[in-house]
Amino acid sequence: MKETYFLEFVLYAYQTSESVLKKSLAEFGCDIEVSRLEKNEPEKGDNFKVCIKTDDPLIVFDACAELGKIKSVKVNEGTI
Repeated sequence: MKETYFLEFVLYAYQTSESVLKKSLAEFGCDIEVSRLEKNEPEKGDNFKVCIKTDDPLIVFDACAELGKIKSVKVNEGTI
């Protein structure tokens, strides 16, 4: 059986959009949902809620760390 992880976290990112984040994460998992939690002024960053199903949560977190700051992480483990 293969381990699958369901990740849910908030990513604080600067000058990006939901579609850019989703495309950046597409190679690391599936069932990706990205939504902006709040809209700040253009010179400030935004908080995005990210949900993704992946086989390797560490690679997802590494990729997101390059895009911004990760906070409020929730990980659920399952098998397929």
